This record gives sequence, structure tokens and C-alpha cells, in this order.
Amino acid sequence: MLDHVTSPENLPDMVFWTGDNASHNVWANTADETVLYTATVSTMMKDAFAGKNVTIMPIQGNHDTWVEEIESFSAPGINYEINHFKQYW
Repeated sequence: MLDHVTSPENLPDMVFWTGDNASHNVWANTADETVLYTATVSTMMKDAFAGKNVTIMPIQGNHDTWVEEIESFSAPGINYEINHFKQYW
């Protein structure tokens, strides 16, 4: 896909990189895997668009910021970070 998008006839002015870099077997992903996926895709994007006049707008996806291995479903309200983040919205 990156080869196609970065070819001279298809080169965009801007790319909206919308995240969700990890594979979507989300119940099996670890935090380390999620970081590795994001680092890998970041390197791929950097290399693909190097030297090209393209603005890249990265946006984190929900699978990039909160992996299920650290989320507990053992009691209501137990996931402090998520519950407190949602209060502000």
C-alpha cells in the first residue's frame, strides 16, 4: 500500500494516519506487542515518505493506547485510567 501511495502519480499532499496499528486479535495483544506494532508502522511511514513533501497527521487509535491485557473486568469502575478519562467527556 505504501509503495502505491508514494508513487509519483499517486503521491498525496497529506496523509491522515488513523492508528490501530496493532493486529486486531486484541484479547491476545500484550502492551509490548502494541508498542512494537506502533514503532514498526512509524518506521515504515517515515521511510516511505522520506524526502517527499507530504504532511502526515498521526492520530492514535483505541487499540494503540489501551491494550486489553491491562484492563480488568472483575468489578465495576476498577479501571481507574479509563473511568477517569471518560468522566471528562
